Amino acid sequence: MPQSPRLLRPSNNFTPRSISGLALWLDASDSTSTYTTDAGPVTAVSSPLDISGCVGWWDSSDLSSMKQNSDGTGSVAAGDPVGYWADKSTTGAHVTGSGTARPTLSATGFNSKQALVFNGSTTNLSRGSYTAQSGLSAMTRIAVCAHATNTVAMMTRVTASGNFGFMYANGGSRSSVDNDAANVTTFQVGVNSIIPAGLYADSYSNSAISFYSSGSGVSGTVTGTIPATSASGSATLHIGSNSGVNFFWNGPIAEYIIFNRALSRSELARVEAYLAQRWGISGVHAQATASSDPVGYWGDKSGNARHATQSTAGNRPRIASTPVNGRRVAEWHSGTSRMTIASTAVLSNSMSLFAVIKRGPSNWGDGGGGGYGSILNMTNTAQGPQLQVDNGILNLRGGSNLSSFTPSGTVGVTQHAVISGVINNLATSLYANAALVDSDAASGSAGAAASSTVIGAYSASSGLGGPLNAEIAELIAYNRVLTAAERQRLERYLAARWGITLAPQVSNADAQDWVNRVYANGGSVSASTASAVNQFCNDIDAAGIRSSMYRANLFCGTGLNACLVPLYRGPSLSGTQYGNTTDTNVGPFVSGDYSESNGLDGDGNAKYLNTGMSPDNMGVPQTVHLAAFKGSGTWNTSREFMGTRDSDDFYTMQCRYPASAIPSMSVLIGGAVSSITETPVSTSASFLIGTRNSASELYLWQNGTKIATGTANATTSGANPNPYMVFTRNVSGTAAGNPWEHAMRAYSIGLGLNDAQAVAYNVAMQAFQAALGRAT
Repeated sequence: MPQSPRLLRPSNNFTPRSISGLALWLDASDSTSTYTTDAGPVTAVSSPLDISGCVGWWDSSDLSSMKQNSDGTGSVAAGDPVGYWADKSTTGAHVTGSGTARPTLSATGFNSKQALVFNGSTTNLSRGSYTAQSGLSAMTRIAVCAHATNTVAMMTRVTASGNFGFMYANGGSRSSVDNDAANVTTFQVGVNSIIPAGLYADSYSNSAISFYSSGSGVSGTVTGTIPATSASGSATLHIGSNSGVNFFWNGPIAEYIIFNRALSRSELARVEAYLAQRWGISGVHAQATASSDPVGYWGDKSGNARHATQSTAGNRPRIASTPVNGRRVAEWHSGTSRMTIASTAVLSNSMSLFAVIKRGPSNWGDGGGGGYGSILNMTNTAQGPQLQVDNGILNLRGGSNLSSFTPSGTVGVTQHAVISGVINNLATSLYANAALVDSDAASGSAGAAASSTVIGAYSASSGLGGPLNAEIAELIAYNRVLTAAERQRLERYLAARWGITLAPQVSNADAQDWVNRVYANGGSVSASTASAVNQFCNDIDAAGIRSSMYRANLFCGTGLNACLVPLYRGPSLSGTQYGNTTDTNVGPFVSGDYSESNGLDGDGNAKYLNTGMSPDNMGVPQTVHLAAFKGSGTWNTSREFMGTRDSDDFYTMQCRYPASAIPSMSVLIGGAVSSITETPVSTSASFLIGTRNSASELYLWQNGTKIATGTANATTSGANPNPYMVFTRNVSGTAAGNPWEHAMRAYSIGLGLNDAQAVAYNVAMQAFQAALGRAT
């Protein structure tokens, strides 16, 4: 019995960890593994003092730290001026002001929370003889603040033999560590000089400054050279203005913290999380769960801690707006999205890769015309191991090897697909929804290992190409080649999770090869159609006529791309395959011309198929059959079913409507005088076989009944290099006029069939057409 194609679901306790060698597992549906920033899951500090090196901490939520007068007297309530703001670090760098220089404590100053508000014209607090930021080779500054007007302003500045500032509003935000304007680093975090309410930080180390907005890295531009150390000497610290008591800050400064060293990313994240919780700032080191949430951290569930991260906010993928099978997916977009995995241990010349992906709203890559997009790249070049898209074609690279397919139709374009890749010492095999779509033997060498594995581009650098425009639901890698059973089990697991129908798996090798080639051509196959094709192939084998089939197409499957894939391309699957890999579409036929319930519908005008296979490919056979299952319909002139001819060698099937007004059929096989002419045939759907069995035997069969014997002679079939055409005939290299004007539901070309074989072939074909509901 043939195996019924079906979607097999794995047991409930199966996960990718159930298969040994798991190297990487990224699952966008797991909210515990996706975070808005690159720090991932973060535990907030209870106060900045939990982390060593805090040399300044001003907190406007703490009433006890503020007084009305510069000498530290006078309690403060909402609406009062503040002339004294205590430093809660051990440095004791309290800042003061008097008169109109004093900011106001507002009950709703920042996100409806109590905070100091500076007026943008007179208010600032300062402290002389301040050395906590002097001569530092590394430093971290963090502030919760906002600047409301489009004016140049300085949130804080230190002046001495050198001066340097943080949150300098001048077309964005600027940070510096010296008094030379030539080394200011600029970060665009607002509109012009308006800086929205948020959480901002910079980290100075190794003669460089990194800037963060709401926990996300922001790209900056350095003018000049940032010095190795901050300026030294006794200095004056200003909060709310420039050092010249100008460029006043207009807005709240809720909290400001300074460390005398560069905090690690995890340390900084803990302080940022603390501040975000206190001041109601959303999206800072939070789980990425909602539509459009950025994904700066994608946690590895393999247990190998190969987490994917992106520190720059503008380069982060995001949670897509539409879930898949009720699960979240991540969206790579705009040509900038990319994530990196610092560990290169994923890299191997023998490995298995799995991805659940779908093309984005435009091309796979953002370069136009399909573009280039790298899904997963583990080398410094495009030479693999890598899963990528190149001008709309999905590719798996192992060194210079390249397995590929065009994911048109429904595979990886209009819906998510399970893509599987196997790299075996640089040989590659690529599967789409469990169908093998391409395989390449080992050659070349792997690309050099990269410093990091990249998702969504060739390189972590935005300037090195390969941007991806796609949705990625899940990525899995194993550091070995899985067995077929293991690969199929994981494919079923992914299909069940994401609501994807896999390519049917059937028992007949020819049928399975056809299913695979349909998926490689961007079509798909239902389980019932695969079962019908499987049974047809079994029936052909049982009839002993498989070796007589050089070319056959059953015009079935989902979509025109499936319809154009022939079932047989040679007398055996393991032998030479002849003609075009698909029937070349001339005219062309369009999607509306095909439905599986009816077959491929001709227009009677200009549409036909070119098989690419000629009689010469068949070794100039002395016995030939041509067969066509036609749909119902009448005709009022000559119509060509299929064939090829040169000056004296004819291999054609032609329908006629002669003067006698009887729909008829003519067959010429082997020579101009070896023919069956104008034999009446039914206008109903029917299966027609014209077969030359020898130099003296030529027959026409209709639905299993021999309806005509031809005028035969000993004419020897001659060479003919012109390929067979279907829906018309090839006349010495040119398509004839009057192509067939109704549906065709199958054709075949091959060696001649004796009576028993012709009857058995009809039984197999009629059963197949009945299984598809189109026998009449």
